[in-house]
Amino acid sequence: MLQEDGNKIQEGCIRSVMASRVVRAALVCVVFSLLPLAPARAAEQGQEPFNLSKVLFAEITDSIDHPFAKIPLLTVGSFTLSLSITKHFILMTLVGLLVLATMFYLAHKLKDPFRTPTRLQSLFEALLQYMREQVYEPVLGPEGRRFHLLCFTLFIFILYANLLGMIPPFAPIKPPGESEAIWLGGAVTGNLATTLGLGLITFIVFNISGMRAKGVLGYWRKLAPEGTPGWMLPFTLLLEFVGILSKTLALIMRLFANMIGGHVALLLILLLILKFQSLAVGPIAVIVDLAIMSLELFVAVLQAYIFSFLSALFIGIAQHKH
Repeated sequence: MLQEDGNKIQEGCIRSVMASRVVRAALVCVVFSLLPLAPARAAEQGQEPFNLSKVLFAEITDSIDHPFAKIPLLTVGSFTLSLSITKHFILMTLVGLLVLATMFYLAHKLKDPFRTPTRLQSLFEALLQYMREQVYEPVLGPEGRRFHLLCFTLFIFILYANLLGMIPPFAPIKPPGESEAIWLGGAVTGNLATTLGLGLITFIVFNISGMRAKGVLGYWRKLAPEGTPGWMLPFTLLLEFVGILSKTLALIMRLFANMIGGHVALLLILLLILKFQSLAVGPIAVIVDLAIMSLELFVAVLQAYIFSFLSALFIGIAQHKH
């Protein structure tokens, strides 16, 4: 009897603790959902009336027209090549530093294999082991093991960038000579230039790896099926090359469209609160936004997985001789 009462008391305590944690998590989600309204509210307090489309595009686009700084790299006559420090540049640099910190952290922890692993170390090790054994190995094969870390780095980079895009704008920075501050925030994977760069990395790697495995002429010759008549060979190779480009383009646009679409949906629903300024709109907008935010967290992980898996698949197809 005493043991049963003790178990009931323990279960009740666990349930109360879990309930309090759920309440705190819900409050944090509500606060995070309302934080994106801060830049719009700051703009509304100025002289201009509230413009929904202007505020929305200011949040999802980069500050190319109003960079925080310009670093000249090369000057030839009147032409000057400079590096513009924009908000997406800062966020991408932050993502890169997070990836480096993750890799250095794992390398440091793995130096002593007899030390009890931390929870964070166990999480990354389990993730790396799963991606290596269940995702990369079946499509890359033994000869493609040297590409495991490249594909995993793409996965971690895109995952961090997607998750960082879920954080509302958090830091107003005023560019030199500008009267309005630009809020630091947004998904860098919602920038077409970012996804284009990631897609080009995959495109270059799987073509070069294929030419190294099969030879330059052999790689392009084997794109055409065996037995193709000679007069059809140029047209077949052209179609296959267009197919390679289309696969890379689909890789680029899938990530870009999914991230920019979700980001626009999150911001648009919240900006309706300032647009209508009605008590009937506010609670509904927050509840709907929380539901979309939960879906976006899943999409952020899924898109990083898909990009990494397809990159490994393309490299494996290019390398395999049959």
